[in-house]
Amino acid sequence: MARPSLLGLTAAAVLVLAAVPLSLQGQAVEGVVVDAETQAPVEGAVVRLLDEESSPVLQRLTGGAGTFQLPAPRPGSYRVEVERIGYLPHQGEPHTLERGEVVEERVAIRMNPISLEGISVEGEGRCVVRPEEGVLAARLWDEARLALTATELTSEEEFLRFRLTRWRRDLDPSARRVETDEREVREGMSTNPLRSAPAEELRDEGYIRPTPDGGHIYFVPDAEALLSDAFLDSHCFFVEEGEGDDGEPLLGLRFEPTRDRNLPDVQGVLWLDPATSQLRHMELDYTDYPYDIPTRQLGARVDFQRLPNGSWVVRQWWVRMPRVGLHRSQFAGRELESYERDAFAHYVKNEDYWGERPGQPDRLEVTFIEEEAPMVTAFQEGRTDI
Repeated sequence: MARPSLLGLTAAAVLVLAAVPLSLQGQAVEGVVVDAETQAPVEGAVVRLLDEESSPVLQRLTGGAGTFQLPAPRPGSYRVEVERIGYLPHQGEPHTLERGEVVEERVAIRMNPISLEGISVEGEGRCVVRPEEGVLAARLWDEARLALTATELTSEEEFLRFRLTRWRRDLDPSARRVETDEREVREGMSTNPLRSAPAEELRDEGYIRPTPDGGHIYFVPDAEALLSDAFLDSHCFFVEEGEGDDGEPLLGLRFEPTRDRNLPDVQGVLWLDPATSQLRHMELDYTDYPYDIPTRQLGARVDFQRLPNGSWVVRQWWVRMPRVGLHRSQFAGRELESYERDAFAHYVKNEDYWGERPGQPDRLEVTFIEEEAPMVTAFQEGRTDI
């Protein structure tokens, strides 16, 4: 029969040592974001360039001195929008940019520390597609969205000097004992050393996919995928309470695939610190495993970290997935030839076990039928023996 032999664990950690901003060309709006009270520069703010229809053209993070550069694709009317965790959002006055013109703007934003402490999640059990449609879910999504956006911008715009430690571990089925441990350390410069498959591809092809050798690949969405329309339209959200690794209270934004999804998908929780509203980590598991096996120890986790310059990075991630093999029974003397979940299992005679003993069938086919009526019909038609 088929059974999970080991659990494979793959993880990676990123250490950011330096960042190099991108260059600026053509017409643009540039400037600095400061605290309205202290006039101190605000780093790590999300700054967007909006066109005359208030549609985002591009977005950047402010640097260590609170500065930003927003190149416009063509002459026209633009305005600047600024968001940052702990501050009120800001939208400036429009600028009319001529070809090659650079306009400077000083943006002062006011603090608005949002505490999620004391929030009651009662009555928030309804799962809502697109969080802006649910009151408390929308509030948590706004905070998580800013951290995810900053993570995405950091990975796209800044060349990061990193040390990446990637390891693969084989665990026993209880996930308590490490049986093998392989590590690889790599250093270099990159805009993003960790990236998932495109969100549209994950939506259309699923988060678990077969490989030519009979195995499966397990995908985890990154910040860009979580922020995408493809993910938001195929998942619903609601709020729950939980605890962190040290027992501290956390507030979670749980996501689940919508009911019309019929591919392997992901469900999980974005956990936020209720005191600071900052995103801590994401936990997830998969909704439809290709094998009928215990899944309590399986899943994935992504840890987020805010750097001193206001950028956000994925500090560590891991995925636990089953490694399933064909198991030879010492009692039935059969080997599993093929298997399809909830459909059939085909066995062939194990010659090494039976030897020359006569009277043993060469093949055994098992059909899985859950409903009673189809089971009786299959028996009456002679398609099944029991």
